[in-house]
Amino acid sequence: MKTIAIITFGRSDLQFFKQDIQYPFKFIQNDNNNNNNIKTLLAYNDISIELVKNRDRDDDSFLLSKPRIDGEKILQHYETFSNIIKFPLITPFLNQLNKSIDYFILVYTNQSDPKYLYGDTLYYASVFKKYSIYHWNYKEDNFVDFPITENVADIDFQYSFFEKKM
Repeated sequence: MKTIAIITFGRSDLQFFKQDIQYPFKFIQNDNNNNNNIKTLLAYNDISIELVKNRDRDDDSFLLSKPRIDGEKILQHYETFSNIIKFPLITPFLNQLNKSIDYFILVYTNQSDPKYLYGDTLYYASVFKKYSIYHWNYKEDNFVDFPITENVADIDFQYSFFEKKM
């Protein structure tokens, strides 16, 4: 019997924790932004990403401010960020299953509407795939991409969409 994990990526799935952010990383002043919750994280090779304080937590955890833009940077420079990115909502689930999953179906958003462009999680899925290959020795063949391109908030539409895809 095969074990299949369906993971739907939301904005909170990829996180950073302050205690993991050490030299050569540093927070820099974000002069062109009036929002004190947004911090710019600078890596040693001048790659920067914008982080925002995790809205639901009192601890020192951060989310990407613009998941599409900064998620792509993390994917392109994976080796730079690999030791400080975390998937705290997904990892406990995988640990409970002893990482014995045969296939992952990665559900993410990739919408064409410019209004939602910055919040799409398409790169979260790709970063998670790399993370899983690097940390848990999965192979590319263990992953199936499942993009949602429209009507993300319309649950009835999504039920029909999933039914047709499955």
